[in-house]
Amino acid sequence: MRFPTTLKVPEDYISIGNAVEDAGPGDVISVSEGYCPEGEVDIRKTNLTLVANGSVVMNGLRQDNALHIKADWVNVTGFVIQNGSRSGVCVEGKHNVLESNIIQNNRWGIQIYNSSDCTVKLNLLVNNTDSGLSLLDSGNNNITENKLVFNMKYGVLLQNSLYNTISNNNVTGNALSGISAKSLSRNNTYCGNYVGGNGFGLELQSSPGNTVNSNTFPANYFESVFIYSSLWNKISNNTLTDGNPNAILLIQSPYNIFSENLIANSTIAIHVQQTSQIVFINNRLSENRIGIFLDHSTGNNVTGNVVSDSLYEGIKLYYSGANKVYNNSAVGNQFGIRLYESSNNIFRNNTMVDNKYGFGVEGYDTSGFRNDADASNMVNGKSVYYWVDKSNLSIPLNASYVALINCANIVAENLTLCRNLQGIVLAGSRNVRMTGNNISCNLWGAYLIWSEYNSIYHNNFINNTTPAYVDNSYYYNTWDNGYPSGGNYWSNHLGEDIKRGDTQTLPGSDGFVDACYTILQQNVDRYPLKKTWPWAAHDIGITWVGVESKTVFEQDYLMRGNMIIFNYGLFPEFFTLTTRRNGTLTFITTNLLESRTYMSFSFFEDASGVAYGHYILTINITELPGEDSTADNTYTLSFTVTVQGDTNGDGGVNVLDLISIVNHLGHDGDEHTKYTQEWFQCLNTDAKEDGQHNVLDLILVASNLGQHW
Repeated sequence: MRFPTTLKVPEDYISIGNAVEDAGPGDVISVSEGYCPEGEVDIRKTNLTLVANGSVVMNGLRQDNALHIKADWVNVTGFVIQNGSRSGVCVEGKHNVLESNIIQNNRWGIQIYNSSDCTVKLNLLVNNTDSGLSLLDSGNNNITENKLVFNMKYGVLLQNSLYNTISNNNVTGNALSGISAKSLSRNNTYCGNYVGGNGFGLELQSSPGNTVNSNTFPANYFESVFIYSSLWNKISNNTLTDGNPNAILLIQSPYNIFSENLIANSTIAIHVQQTSQIVFINNRLSENRIGIFLDHSTGNNVTGNVVSDSLYEGIKLYYSGANKVYNNSAVGNQFGIRLYESSNNIFRNNTMVDNKYGFGVEGYDTSGFRNDADASNMVNGKSVYYWVDKSNLSIPLNASYVALINCANIVAENLTLCRNLQGIVLAGSRNVRMTGNNISCNLWGAYLIWSEYNSIYHNNFINNTTPAYVDNSYYYNTWDNGYPSGGNYWSNHLGEDIKRGDTQTLPGSDGFVDACYTILQQNVDRYPLKKTWPWAAHDIGITWVGVESKTVFEQDYLMRGNMIIFNYGLFPEFFTLTTRRNGTLTFITTNLLESRTYMSFSFFEDASGVAYGHYILTINITELPGEDSTADNTYTLSFTVTVQGDTNGDGGVNVLDLISIVNHLGHDGDEHTKYTQEWFQCLNTDAKEDGQHNVLDLILVASNLGQHW
């Protein structure tokens, strides 16, 4: 009987190849430290062990393989294996072990072909021109605790390989992909790997039934996980950060499950294209540009995810229908949940909190708005009311967002609709009455498509990016309740109220901005409210102040102006009007003003004996008992008393005053809009105060050059 023995190179054999020729089952070939430039070493004997004692370089000399194992139960430990024109190590067999080797500068570092039950452990595979490790037509192999770094294409490449375990490896800096599975590489397990700084992190192409669990994917240059035409994979408990452009990208890959993943700081955390029957459950997505993006994808299930602090959308559906979106939390995103031309989706128990815009739907026609979202969906603690094909109902007062799709005879009254994509959506709806609502801080306040004969008045549209949108001038809607009831308050339409009457041509105030507010043809608010609705029972305000003279003048000048005061309230009111110059009382009067009427006043500021300086004139109406809205009870304006010839109020006469006069020579006042800064600058350059701007003003200023206070 032959017993296993140890064959030593170079003590007993001049080369590894010679030792292999003499070796028998169970023998150990021990290679002492040194360089072995012997070309391809071919092992075709079963149950051998090759061990390097110290640094041993196995050099393939650019032959096919530096080491070719075509046998079973071969162990290779501790070598530097390099310069194979094909592989550093080519394995064709079962139960082989490669451990603690450095395999570099080959085409494939390790190629496992038509092999099973092999172990590759604790190796460094670096600078190979194709792959660090390649599995071809192989199964049930264990690839663990290796470093696969800076290979020119792939760290690990699988082709038509199944039931392999790729675990706890460091896969870094590989140019195309860290791990790539192709050609029906199925039922493999990828677990505990660090896969960072590669082109793609993990690719699954035409590879079903794999498990990807507890891996870390930091800062890959393309997708950290890319799945194409691959089914029934389970992606769970992974950490993906800094993905660009997507952390996870699926294309045409149904029946995959994503659960308990943590994804942060990526362009798009999860991007799904042309894919159905995907389950996303209990993932945590934070600080991405977009959280979950369903793109032309149907029939997916998005459940229990927490999406926070996205630069854009937390959850976005784009041309995607029949998806189920349940029990998700969208917190602190720009858009919580946003749909575009996406219909027949179901939304239940989703919570949107502290997003800039909580919820919203966009589309071209009513078909793109048909979704099922019930009141269990909440924006900032209040319910979403998304009604389809309903009539003769009133929206409950706890609404945060309202969408009425193909509805009729609905009342939306006294609601607060804020911080959504739209405050209220009407798509294909008629005879809806919207009144008394506060609609604020939305991207669109009211969003109407294919909707007509709706009445919208006495609402407050405040700080919406676009207060109201109507898609087509063909559709007629009314935006006021006639005169004197009025229309809506628009925070971007704060014009003058110096006219009154149903045609807004009579002098005086009536609480309406004189200029109409036009949304689109046949959609015009003829009587925009001067202040927010409802007008209180006791409320009086200054609706207009106009200075009719210079605001920079010398000490013998009389500044003149006019003002209008309007009583918005329901009762006649006594009020006291005062003017104060830098806090010093200059005028006081008490008057009675009937409900919903106005009163005009003229005011004067006599500069005789007033010291040179800059002054604030404060016009004030005393606060009424019970009056809450007092911002318009006070109006301030500034003026300057100065030396003759100082036209810009800087306290001295200099070349700047001459330049200012030259800029306005020949003007008669019609060149500027009245009461604007340019108009006052022009008035102030009339140094001679003769109503003309000519060379005489220049002469007067020139004669006072150098004067100052």
